[in-house]
Amino acid sequence: MGLLVKSDSAFTAQHPVAGVAHLTWGRFFAANLLPVTIGNVIGER
Repeated sequence: MGLLVKSDSAFTAQHPVAGVAHLTWGRFFAANLLPVTIGNVIGER
């Protein structure tokens, strides 16, 4: 949700959000989606 809010300039103009500078799609995939997917694949066995 933070990635989507960060990219909406109309929303961030009305509701300043602190600390979203480090949110990127690359970090989402590398630090979240990939490890979770690997864990789910291993856990299903």
